[in-house]
Amino acid sequence: MPESRLRAGIAGCGRIAGAFAHPGVGPPLTHAGALTADGAFVLDAVWDADAARAEAFAARWHAAAVVAGPAGLAARALDLVAVCTPDASHAPVVLELLAAPVPPRLIVVEKPLCTRPDDLARLERALAACPGVSVVVNHSRRFDAGHAEVQAVIASGRLGPVLAARWVYYGGWLHNGVHAVDTLRLLLGGGFEPLEVEPGWLDRPGDPCLDGRFRSSAWPDARIVIESHPETAYQMFEGEIRLGHGRIRVMDFGAELWLDDVKVNEAGERELKSGRRLTRDDAPPAMANLYRQAAGWLGTGDCAIVARAGLAEAAATLRLLFDTAARLIPASHNADPSRVTDRDGGCASPMGAKPRTHNGKAGPGP
Repeated sequence: MPESRLRAGIAGCGRIAGAFAHPGVGPPLTHAGALTADGAFVLDAVWDADAARAEAFAARWHAAAVVAGPAGLAARALDLVAVCTPDASHAPVVLELLAAPVPPRLIVVEKPLCTRPDDLARLERALAACPGVSVVVNHSRRFDAGHAEVQAVIASGRLGPVLAARWVYYGGWLHNGVHAVDTLRLLLGGGFEPLEVEPGWLDRPGDPCLDGRFRSSAWPDARIVIESHPETAYQMFEGEIRLGHGRIRVMDFGAELWLDDVKVNEAGERELKSGRRLTRDDAPPAMANLYRQAAGWLGTGDCAIVARAGLAEAAATLRLLFDTAARLIPASHNADPSRVTDRDGGCASPMGAKPRTHNGKAGPGP
């Protein structure tokens, strides 16, 4: 192993880490897959709360060591640690890494960065005390070439002003609503504020969906709607942005991007027609781009990854999620919008309204 390779570790050995993928098979869509496919890194150590799962993961991905806890990862003086544990544990794991005598220089965290406003404040304080460490959150659309093109098209103004945007998501306001919020922030720019909020579908106990209407400071006249879909029916993540001279469609969980143009017919009427596909089949996966940029940050100090997906952007997205949730949560619960329950153990909202369920059933857990 060349000494120049960057040493990486993984905390949490589940699906997004690479538990069901295989080295060299298919495009790198997991953390282990992207780390081992990028010649800049070597996977040095892994940890999981389930020791047997960690051992199996290490064998699959040829990690040099299985360690005990985040402190065990930090003790190996790694350049990078990817945090792929369950959502509520992201903040405690990152805080433990930051408290180590020699923390990793870059911590890549699965979304969301945390699930509570007070955890966000603790993370910001801890990172301010560790000036040599950066945190990047895997908001995957920020590393996708097609979404970067959509962002540029909207910002150029060549399709006119944004008139409306509508996004549909599933699987919890914090767990997957964060994708909808962050994607809209990325593509439209400017600040956002919630205008109207109501309970959405309850598929994941402890993380109800929310539906809402929002205002963008960049496009104040645009009607922006985020709505949930019942995961027990099927999973769905898609959206559209309607502009003065065309439409952008984001389909199939963001894998398909289309730009529809306006055509003038023989009667002089303006009609919306299917246009060109923005998705490139030969484009590297977002996860591969993430770790290519991570290597650039660690190797040469290229700050592109931190500017695009670092603490500042992640915190802005989370504050919008927390502010939106607070519109439905009684004041006594504002410190923890991820844990609001009624007396029967279900998810509650003000005025006694409960999130909707599909066929009376809650969906699968995280």
